[in-house]
Amino acid sequence: MTRTGLSCFVRQHKECLEGSVILLPGNYYFGIAWAIRRDLPNAVIFGKISNSMSRAGEPAIKGMSRRSLLRLKSRYLDKILVMHDDLVGEVAKSLRLSRDRLEVVGQPVIETTYPLTERMSSGINIVAAGRLTPQKNFDLLIDSIKLIKHDVFLRILGDGPLRQDLENKVKDLGLEKVVHFEGFQDDIYPYLEKADLFILSSDFEGFSSVIVEAFSAGTPVISTDCSPMIRSLISDDRLGRVVEPRNSRAMAKAIDDCLSDRTRDRDFIQKNAEPYRLNIVADRYLSVFEGGSK
Repeated sequence: MTRTGLSCFVRQHKECLEGSVILLPGNYYFGIAWAIRRDLPNAVIFGKISNSMSRAGEPAIKGMSRRSLLRLKSRYLDKILVMHDDLVGEVAKSLRLSRDRLEVVGQPVIETTYPLTERMSSGINIVAAGRLTPQKNFDLLIDSIKLIKHDVFLRILGDGPLRQDLENKVKDLGLEKVVHFEGFQDDIYPYLEKADLFILSSDFEGFSSVIVEAFSAGTPVISTDCSPMIRSLISDDRLGRVVEPRNSRAMAKAIDDCLSDRTRDRDFIQKNAEPYRLNIVADRYLSVFEGGSK
């Protein structure tokens, strides 16, 4: 739903929503908090931070302006929710908030975990997923694949405005037999459970749920350091590697290092997805909402 659509919905139903707990599920929606406060003065408004406060490659002035605007929008929120302990400091500093206005709620990613199945031994399969937009930086991933020593097959799941440009890049680099665009997928788990490696090449993220999805399939992850919580998620070399953003050589080396040892403890990897099960996070949300209601 767009910001305008959500704002209109609140105004049309304000009689039955008065006194409610309202969650704005991402930075994108913070701009209508003032309108909701105007129409529902007794509502409790929570806003959820969905993206990192800092972004790789962003000009300093632009970043300062973006954070200043978000800071103004946040004035109308009763509480701000962050998805990981490691995001608290960054959000508090960027928005100039006291810690008592922040709550860590986690991110509901998976409903359950499934028994791990044996992988096929033929070929090395790598998976990446996300919108084909500048933020996700699939250019970096494709450049890295050109540099690695292993023979692999890369499947990119997702669609977006850069698809044609990325397909052209693959052709220019002679990688048509290596990189395949699968388009948008409702369920990426069948790809993850067959993958030897999942790669996240983003310039910035808030909480990257797809890392947890990969863990739930017992699949190790290589990720750019695109969020303050990435190193807490990938906290052990058995889970994968973290590399600096926008560095194709570092990414290529990490891919080769991970693929050189494919005897991984998939059960250990899968256990790292458990804290993000829907029922666990839902209980936390209910606790925060009940504690914050007027």
